[in-house]
Amino acid sequence: MTRIIGAIVLASLALAASEADANELLGTVVPAFPYGIFEDGGTCTGDDGPDMCRRAVIILKTSDGRDFLIFSGSKESMMEKKPRWRVVDAIAFPVIPANRELVWTDCRKSGAPDASVIALVRSDPKREWLRARDWAYRVDDSTGKFVKLDPKDVDCANPALDDED
Repeated sequence: MTRIIGAIVLASLALAASEADANELLGTVVPAFPYGIFEDGGTCTGDDGPDMCRRAVIILKTSDGRDFLIFSGSKESMMEKKPRWRVVDAIAFPVIPANRELVWTDCRKSGAPDASVIALVRSDPKREWLRARDWAYRVDDSTGKFVKLDPKDVDCANPALDDED
C-alpha cells in the first residue's frame, strides 16, 4: 500500500513539474523536451511550396500519455533529418467531449482551405465535412501566434471517411 501511495505521489509531482516546464518552453528550441514531456504528433502549417514546413503545430503529452499542450513552432534547424522548432506560442489542449475529434491540416475557414486551422468537430461517419464545435484556432503565419476563431466559420474534412472510395 505504501508503494502505491508513493507511486501516486511521484506521478503527481512529475505531472505538475511537466506542466510547469511546458510553460517555460516559449522561446526555446525543441526537441529535446523537459523530463516527462513528449511529442504526440503534429503537422506543418502554411501554404504548399518550398518553405511549407517553416511553421508547425505540435501536440505534447505527459509521461502518463495525457495530451496537455499544443504549441506552434518556427523551424529553427534540422537534427538527424528531423526538424527542431522554436516554440512561439502555446495553448492548453482542449477537453474533448464524447462524439468530438480534434482535427487539423484539412480544414477550411469561411469556405477557403486553411492548413493552419486546428478545431474540435462533431464526429459523424456520414458527412464529408464536419462543422467545428466549441473550439477553433489558427496559426497566424506572420507571427506564429494562435488566433481564436469563431467555430461557426470553420469546417474540417472528416478523418473517419475512407479515402479509397
